[in-house]
Amino acid sequence: MQNSVRHALALATLLLATTAQAAPFSYTNVDVGILSTELINSDLDGDGVLVRGSFAFHPSYFIIGSLSDIGYDNDVDGFAWTVGIGGHMPINPKLDLVGRLSYVNQDLENRGNDNDENGYMLSGMVRWLVIEKLELEGGVQHVNLDDSGNDTSLIGEGRYLFTDRFAGGVLVQLGDSSAFGVNVRFSF
Repeated sequence: MQNSVRHALALATLLLATTAQAAPFSYTNVDVGILSTELINSDLDGDGVLVRGSFAFHPSYFIIGSLSDIGYDNDVDGFAWTVGIGGHMPINPKLDLVGRLSYVNQDLENRGNDNDENGYMLSGMVRWLVIEKLELEGGVQHVNLDDSGNDTSLIGEGRYLFTDRFAGGVLVQLGDSSAFGVNVRFSF
């Protein structure tokens, strides 16, 4: 039984390696957008900005980071930043599997009371060039913070590519923390 599993895995790896070509995606980019979010466990709604970036340092790996500044109900201010690493594996010329692992720092402040938490974020996504100008990305994201605990969300993004270097997009996150946003992407 173990030999059959090993042979099947070896064959699948060989097939992927011989048939996969790099998808036409850039992993060096900057997104700037506005975000509307809801922290379901605390019934707080907020709006703000999200800036995130990615820098490819290898054909399959990239460094990632993000900053968000959200103003919530009841004079609660939220600021978060992440830094991490990601990787992608082409499945065919229009489809990549993407994984990301980040360190997360989140700070919520309300009238002098400061709640600063650290943790990690792990995501597994599929990135698909549906047609020449339309890209979709979706998958699962898991965040684990010191005091807030775990949050597993479904993430969906869509981008319309106006040029090779400029795109407009939408973001939807559904989980304990839900978010909806629009952004622009500059690819390099």
